Amino acid sequence: QWSLEGYALPGHPDSQETILIEFAFPPGVDGDGNRYQGRQPQGYLPHNAQGIILLELFKIAFRRRVMFGLGRSMTYDSYRPTFNVHIKTSTRRGVTGHGYPDPDYFQRALEELRGNCITIADLLT
Repeated sequence: QWSLEGYALPGHPDSQETILIEFAFPPGVDGDGNRYQGRQPQGYLPHNAQGIILLELFKIAFRRRVMFGLGRSMTYDSYRPTFNVHIKTSTRRGVTGHGYPDPDYFQRALEELRGNCITIADLLT
């Protein structure tokens, strides 16, 4: 699910709001019988043309089950849902902290989506 928050993200002066995306993955068992941990990540996008495009592409990627996969988390060293397409999980902290500002994020996200067979053309179908 997603909602609008009343603050701007660093590096996006054209947007006075932020798109907050909330994911919820309960713990479970994969097809091979391996248990995985649950996860409730949040993602942030600017509420501007680029953010809206990414939100719509993320919805498509989620429905096609390519937004996330199951793997070993480098951060937590546990088997759990991991990002196939990276989302910004912080409103601040810059590129290295998975946050903003990050002037290259839009293009990088489009490339990761393309690597998962999701393109802007999918918005037209």
